[in-house]
Amino acid sequence: MIQYEGEKKYYPLDQNQDIYLKQNKIHIKIENKEVWIIESDCLNQICVLTGKIKKPGQTVICVPNKLIIRIVGTVSEQYDSINY
Repeated sequence: MIQYEGEKKYYPLDQNQDIYLKQNKIHIKIENKEVWIIESDCLNQICVLTGKIKKPGQTVICVPNKLIIRIVGTVSEQYDSINY
């Protein structure tokens, strides 16, 4: 799920694609069931340095651009094991 400027969009991880936001100033890549930010116009580049994510619950956040990338999935995909 990509949330940008209050709008949420869902993209499948099994389809390789390039996503451009903010008039092509933010470049997001989905490839080999991983997602990451290749390029952003923010100052510190923390979102770019975060690198690739692929597991449910992982996120990449770009605060200056109000961008959140989150891997969502089923409950069974989020946990390796559950203890009581």
